[in-house]
Amino acid sequence: MESTVEASVWAVLAAFAVRFPLFLVWAVAALAAITRWRMLPKQALLTLVATALVTVDMLLGTYVGWRLPSWTVPRWGIEEYSVAYQVLAFLRSAVQAVAWALLAYAALGRIVRPFEKDS
Repeated sequence: MESTVEASVWAVLAAFAVRFPLFLVWAVAALAAITRWRMLPKQALLTLVATALVTVDMLLGTYVGWRLPSWTVPRWGIEEYSVAYQVLAFLRSAVQAVAWALLAYAALGRIVRPFEKDS
């Protein structure tokens, strides 16, 4: 039993390790947004929201993917698991798409300087 738990823990850590470089890039984006908050508050906020979405996706999506077999009916076959993982992948892709859209809008949208009116 203990070796199974240990193997599961290593599997989860490995899943997080695969996404760690991407997480570092988003963490740098969040730090850049925080340091530029006064100059570009709207863009910084959009970047922080996008970073939060990606972070939640990485943590929650990996956890759900890992725990899914234990949450399902024991009689599920390959087809049911395949559909469940495809739905999970679609939902994760949708979250990632929203995050990237927010980041693109923050980077390429109309930049409003602090002392100009937003019209």
